[in-house]
Order: sequence, then structure tokens, then C-alpha cells
Amino acid sequence: MKRARRIHAVQFTSIRQKLLLSYILLIVIPIVVLGWYSYYQSKLLLQKQVLQGIRETIQTISDNMDYKADQYNRIMDSIVYNTGILKIFNNDYTDVSNLSNDLRSYLDPTFNTIKGLNKEIIQLTVYTQNKLPEYGDFIQNSSRVAETSWYQRASTNVNTEWYWEDGNLIVARKIPDIFQLRDPSTVSMNLTYSKMFEGLQGEEMNNFGIVVRDKNSKVVYSNSAYLKLSPLLDAMGKSSKIGNHYFIIEEHIQHTNWSLSYYIPLNEVSINATSIIKATVIIVLVCFSVLLLMIWMFSNRLTRPIKRLISKMELIENGNLNVVVSSNSSDEFGMLTNRFGQMLQKINELIQVGYQNKIDQQKAEFKALQSQINPHFLYNTLSAIKWKSVQAGQDEISKIVTSLSKFYRTALNKGNNIIPIREEVINMKSYMEIMLILRESSFDVNYDFDEDIFRYVTINLILQPIVENCIQHGISNKTDGRGKITVIGRSGDGYIEFTVADNGVGMTEEKAREVLSRESQGYGLKNVNDRLKLFFGEEYGITIESGLGKGTVMAVRFPKGAEPL
Repeated sequence: MKRARRIHAVQFTSIRQKLLLSYILLIVIPIVVLGWYSYYQSKLLLQKQVLQGIRETIQTISDNMDYKADQYNRIMDSIVYNTGILKIFNNDYTDVSNLSNDLRSYLDPTFNTIKGLNKEIIQLTVYTQNKLPEYGDFIQNSSRVAETSWYQRASTNVNTEWYWEDGNLIVARKIPDIFQLRDPSTVSMNLTYSKMFEGLQGEEMNNFGIVVRDKNSKVVYSNSAYLKLSPLLDAMGKSSKIGNHYFIIEEHIQHTNWSLSYYIPLNEVSINATSIIKATVIIVLVCFSVLLLMIWMFSNRLTRPIKRLISKMELIENGNLNVVVSSNSSDEFGMLTNRFGQMLQKINELIQVGYQNKIDQQKAEFKALQSQINPHFLYNTLSAIKWKSVQAGQDEISKIVTSLSKFYRTALNKGNNIIPIREEVINMKSYMEIMLILRESSFDVNYDFDEDIFRYVTINLILQPIVENCIQHGISNKTDGRGKITVIGRSGDGYIEFTVADNGVGMTEEKAREVLSRESQGYGLKNVNDRLKLFFGEEYGITIESGLGKGTVMAVRFPKGAEPL
């Protein structure tokens, strides 16, 4: 119901109001969309700048951790490639004094120096499976850590690896076995957790969070217990956003093969775009005000010719048909006004013509009433002549009068245009009989008709003009031999075709086209062809095939009547 009221209201608003509404919509929508797009792009650009700054900070943190890890990896390299250390763990000692001397000469100075220079190293130990005795924290039997996962992995790995297990941060590496005659030994460093991640602990601000994971995605460090939740943790590394809550920045720590994930709540990087919104609104309002004034002036100028035309129409509606309607404008409204003026002039002319036609029709009806007795008078007169000629023994006169009577009876057809094909054939034959008598049987005529064609109807007087042209322009001009005309009627698939052929002088192709296009008095070929096309359609009518000295063949085709007789 409400929708119907809205449609009804729109239908009965003026064209000026519709123009104003449409222009306003066309202006407001693009301006609003453009303003929103500008605001969105500006906000997005500022967010990108903020995030770029955060990325640079995270890159600095990652580089710092990578630098520390590289230092510890170098320490491990200095241990496993130290010739004195290799001598100790690749030698079978039979003399305890030699072992004690090597430990004091190589192992103690090296390990003590490393621990002295790197206070964050809690413990530096070589776990061995050989028969070496345990030596403080520096040498211990591997059975102490054989069940730990980090040792099981490190004892088979020739590269330095980082492990986080049971609250311990461990850097471990297998010592090379030069002769491959002994079980491998593994050196490990236990590092101070807080020292390794001291650069991260100062970065915790508000809801910002950091997660460090090893290569197996196990959390090594997190500044928030919330970050250890599985859904959030699983989403990291897969997308730069987690729903509509967090923005994730990922960095890789090369020397530890860890990943650093830094999460930021989106509201922390949201930009206050109030100034942008205010500027956009002011620009939109100013543009809208200026354009609204221009639209009002333009619509007023545009609808003024329509109002003038409507006032003229109201005068005409009240009966004043002598109003002059014209415009000097060349636009569509000017053309509409001038066309309406021309239409009004034509209407006045048609009123006059209709009035005159009414008078002429009354006169014609009166004349038709006077001539109604003429056909009956003609038939009666011809009948009287026929019986007089029979009484006088003039059979030829009787025959021609009979043919003439049949011809006029079928030709007039009581004023109807539609005639049975049988009657049309009788009309043509009657004309032929008259012409044979008048020309003393100087030519021959043959007929060949399918019986089926006599079940249908056609328009009258289509065959007589054709045979007339064959006699007058074909065989009449023939100088050698006897003339012959053949009339054939065939029933086709949905159509009927009559063919009239003569052996006369024929005509050129140009003459054949001229015969069907030339205006002539009475029922000429052009008249017959035009009537057939008008009544049945452009695909039907007369076709002519002829050549000089070769005779002429004329074909008439029309559709079968919808209701056969």
C-alpha cells in the first residue's frame, strides 16, 4: 500500500520536480561516494604509515635477537672447532695425569673465559657417552639428559640448534668425532631467559603483544597468557589480520630459526579522521548548494517551453483550433512544439477533407442508387438480343452475346472482390470466346486445370488482363505461323499458380519489368500485380519470363483460401 502511494505521488509530480529530484540524486550520490572514498583512502594511508613505523620497530627487535643468537652460535663454533677440546673428547686416556693436564690446559680456560665474558650463560656442559669421568659442570655423563627431547635431537645434529624445554633455554650442538670411533659428545649452553628476551620485555604497551615460537611452533616467549590460546596462535603466520580484532606482524629470526609475531589491536592503529570528515562535509555542502542553485535555474529554463505548450493545448482542448503553435528553438522541445503545430494544421486540413468527403460520399451514394438498375438492364438487353439472334438463325451472334453476358456477370460479381476460382476461369474463358469470334479463330487456346483449384477463392479479374496482354502484345504481332495460348492452373503446397504462355513475339527483360511497373488505364498488369500483393502479401503476384522471338510466360501465384468452397 505504501509503495503504491509512493508510485502514485511520483506519477503526479511535475516534470520540474522530477528533474530536480533526479539531478539531486545524481549529484548527491557521487559526492557522497567520493567523500567516503577520500576519507577511507586517507585513513588507510595513515594506518599504513603507523604500521610501517611499527614494522620498523619489530625489525629492529628481530635484528637485535638475531645478533645475540649469532654471538652464541659463534661461541658454539669456537668450542666444537677448538683443537684442545677436540683432543679431549676424541682421545682414549690411559694416564689420568694426561687427562688432568689437558682439562686444566684446554677445557678450564676455554669454558671459564666464555662464562666470564657472557654472564647470561648459566651452565656450559659437554655431555659424553665415553669413559671420561665427570668434571664439575663442564663434563657430565649423557645419561643425565638422555631422556630429554632436546638431547636426543642435538646428539644427532651437526648444526647449532636452539631448544626451549622445561623452562630452560638451551643451545646445543654435537662435537665432531674425527675418527668416528667413539660415541658422539654434545655441548650445551643454558642461557638466562630474561637476558635473551630483555629487548622484548620493555615493548609491552597496553594491549600490544609479542610471541616467539621455535621451528616446531612451540611458544618460547610470550608477554601475554592470552597469546598462548590455540585459536589465536594457530592464526598467526597465516594472515595479516585475525578477524576484526588484531593485526599481526611476522618476522623471522634467522640464526635461531624462530619466528617473532607481534600483534596489535586494530583500535590501537585506528586514526582519528575527524578533521578529514569535517573538511569533506564542508566541501560536499558547498558543492551541493552551488549545484542546487544551478539545477533550479536550469530546470526552470528547461520546463518553460513545456508550460507554454501546455497552455496552448488547453486552448485547443476548449475548442479553439485556430491557435498558432510554433517555436524558434531548435532543441527537442522546440521540435515537439513545431510538430504539434504541424499536427494541429493537419487535423484542421483533415477536418475539412473529411467534411468534403462526407458530401462526396452522399453524392456517390445517390448516383449508385440511380445506377442500380443498370446491370439488370444490361443482362435483360443481352438476353433479348440472344433470343432474337436464335430466332433469326444467327448462331454466331447468339454465341458472342452469351459469352459477353457471362463475362459481365462474373466481372461485376455483384460488386464483390472475392470470387470462386471457377467463376474467375469462366470469366477468362468468356473473354477468350469473344476474342476468338472477333479474330475469326486466328489463334489456338488450350486449357489445363487441376480440379482441386476450383475448391478455393481468389480476387476477381486477374486472368482476363493477362490473356488480353498475350493476345494484343504477343500473338497479334506475330508474322509467321499460327498463334497459340496455353492456360494452366495448378494446386501447390499452400498456394495456387496459373501460368499463361504464348508463342508470340516476346519482349526484352527491361520491357518485362516495365509492364509490371507502368501505369495503365483499366485492369492492366500493374494493377493486377498490385492488387495481388496488397491482398495476399509481397511474396505473391505476377512473374514474367520472356525473350525476343521466344514468346512469353506469365505466372500468377496466390495462397489458397483459408476456407475452401
